[in-house]
Amino acid sequence: MAVRSRLEHDELTRKKIQSTQIVNRLNNHVLSEGGDLMTTSQVNAAKVLLNKVIPDLSNIDLNATVDVDGEIHITWQK
Repeated sequence: MAVRSRLEHDELTRKKIQSTQIVNRLNNHVLSEGGDLMTTSQVNAAKVLLNKVIPDLSNIDLNATVDVDGEIHITWQK
């Protein structure tokens, strides 16, 4: 097995791990039959944190035009 040269995770890896832990905790809360319940405050905090880490899958309207001289104009709206 090769020895790792970097012993710390980069920022993206840390975010993925943290978001996975939050999703797992919410999943356990939803599927729980009374054992691993979260408070309303914990659920709201988890939702806020996930919104900061995982991109929102909202619809985005993208329009692009190309002028005769080759300039490209791009506009988008949520």
